[in-house]
Amino acid sequence: MKKLLELRLQRADLTTRMRTFLPGQKTKSVH
Repeated sequence: MKKLLELRLQRADLTTRMRTFLPGQKTKSVH
């Protein structure tokens, strides 16, 4: 159970990182 929760947290952290990373890339390419 604990491992599953940790995995879910890791996945959520990864998705949020990609969300913050992708917009940054878009703005960089625009400038």
